[in-house]
Amino acid sequence: MRDSLLPLQHLLPLRSVVVCLQCVTACELSFFHQPAMSAFLRNLLDHPDQFDQFLLADTPESGRLCYNEGDFYRFTVVALAGGEVLLARLLARLRNLPAAAVAARCSGAFADNWRCAGFSDGFNQQPIAEVAELSEYTHEVLLQETAPWLAQPVFAWHWSSPVRLLKEKSQRGNARGEHRYCRTPADLSVPLLLSRLFDALAQLLRNRAIAIQHRPAPPAAAFTDCDLFWVDAQYRHADGEANVMGGMLGVAGWPNSAALAPWWPLLVLGQYVGIGQRRSFGWGRYELLTADAGVSYRRSLPAEPLLARAMAIDNLWQAYCQVANKTPGSGANAFAAPRTSKLQLPPAPPVPGEPDDYPPELWPRARVQDHLHTLASVVLNQQYRVPPLRGWRTWHADGRESVAMAPPFWDRVLQQAVKQLLESLLASLQVPAHKTAPQQSPQQTAKNGIESADRKARQQALQQGYRWAFRATPDDLLLSANRQRAYDRLRALCYDDPLLDLIADWLAAPVALEGSECQRAGLPLGSPLSPLLADLLLDDFGRDMAAAGFYLLRTSHEVTVLSRSQQHAQHTAARAYDTVQRREPARVPNSEHRVNFSGYVFVNNPPANAEAQILRKTDAHNPANATAEFLTNAAHKLPPNTFTPAVDSTAWLARVSARPLRELKPEDEPSAY
Repeated sequence: MRDSLLPLQHLLPLRSVVVCLQCVTACELSFFHQPAMSAFLRNLLDHPDQFDQFLLADTPESGRLCYNEGDFYRFTVVALAGGEVLLARLLARLRNLPAAAVAARCSGAFADNWRCAGFSDGFNQQPIAEVAELSEYTHEVLLQETAPWLAQPVFAWHWSSPVRLLKEKSQRGNARGEHRYCRTPADLSVPLLLSRLFDALAQLLRNRAIAIQHRPAPPAAAFTDCDLFWVDAQYRHADGEANVMGGMLGVAGWPNSAALAPWWPLLVLGQYVGIGQRRSFGWGRYELLTADAGVSYRRSLPAEPLLARAMAIDNLWQAYCQVANKTPGSGANAFAAPRTSKLQLPPAPPVPGEPDDYPPELWPRARVQDHLHTLASVVLNQQYRVPPLRGWRTWHADGRESVAMAPPFWDRVLQQAVKQLLESLLASLQVPAHKTAPQQSPQQTAKNGIESADRKARQQALQQGYRWAFRATPDDLLLSANRQRAYDRLRALCYDDPLLDLIADWLAAPVALEGSECQRAGLPLGSPLSPLLADLLLDDFGRDMAAAGFYLLRTSHEVTVLSRSQQHAQHTAARAYDTVQRREPARVPNSEHRVNFSGYVFVNNPPANAEAQILRKTDAHNPANATAEFLTNAAHKLPPNTFTPAVDSTAWLARVSARPLRELKPEDEPSAY
């Protein structure tokens, strides 16, 4: 097979180095590390003009915020053909850290607070000391990696770092700034994606004085499933000035075809170099997945997974203290124990026997911490089995009956520990969007009502004539949110951390009620993680509405869309429905369908497994040499489907729009929203 579109052999061979650093002085990073790492490497090399042409950095540690003394950090540097000298110079200066950082006047999170802990080959994981020891990813290897993909009937494109792809000129119109780029599935098409891939590789070749013919017309194709969303990000210049640099994340799948064959070498090589604007900063990285989530390209792994951070004993103890003071009551009772400012554990004598012989809230601290250590060990060794949710019947004042549910005590502690970690990560990612109010925590909301910044935004809106409110909260999503999409949102941000497998099991947990196990739809009620996941989906919805030009007040755990008239508020509800529908893939002709909030279409009557088990990426084998078989299948079969048909997700919009639209007044409290 030969590549007929571009002479890619001029970019090869590739060499890949995994660099391991050790923290000398504690530091904090932004959610996405790529801009800071790119600046660090450029500073070490005295800002060479050829950096963008020859070197590329990838940061699988993105999403980890705090590093303490002794912590390790991994990242990858890929050198294209001709970058060997530059790579050798970089390794020499990395080896000389922290002195080299002082000499280069590096500043910020990556500076003289790191030392080099070693290098390894990114293709075969063998330790190396010099560039000459690295294996080469040649043109022959590229074709070998490409060959198995030609036989795949379908595949998916998964972004591993934000991407900035310019919309088609006809779509951009007069848009400026961040709105010039693809942000949602409606903005992106298969031809546009292939065109941007071709342009990225063609530009690298032109930089080497290789003549490139006009871009060929991409094959006509359509995504079979496409879930894309925008994330806001920013980086700071050396002078401290912030620069916005958001991007799109998510996954898109489409069927393979013979017309796509000449594009496959580009698709495979693009995984190593990235596409789109700010590619040289580490943006635009992706990986290709088979139908059973097999991969051919494997990123290096972080030095420590997020799961290990969630299972740190200090974090688990904090989670225990939170849960022990909010224990669900039995029967029809609500949460029985009141909140206090500080948890006081009453003394209790040592009790032999099983862990459940006394309520966990009454255990002495030493016994609690011993049990937390045991739980952490079981979870980290992937031996933890998620128990069913505990369900009980409740009756409302009007006589209605419903089923309440909550995880068992220790499972709830583990979920709370994961929630605490994810909350801090997601909070660091949130950048106030257009016409939104700063967010505040639920504790701040309860304590302060509405903070001055939010009050100022509300008063300003009222002065401008916005007196009607349309509100959406995570509670509107709990019963109808698509679990796969909630999982995909986290996966896009946390890559393939083992934490995601645990979350997938929690999302699929059945409900144990009166001696039998029942299946359920939506997010698990009573789970500490559910509000966080619903809020993540709600934030995505709010950004879509803001991009459509609506006036938003985005406070903690709700999106309020303001209107100047009742008629416009009703129109807002209709537009919200359209915004939800816009996430669907291509409709099946001549068939009835229902649209899920996060983008799935169910044709006619959805089957029993309409919301199938959450797809997880396989632990693909990383070949020890470049000629080994690249594509691997799932190492294990997923458990039988445990999901019930998803509730029509537009139902949450019906509930929201059915609320009485009341005119806001300046003296109204936040609840009026």
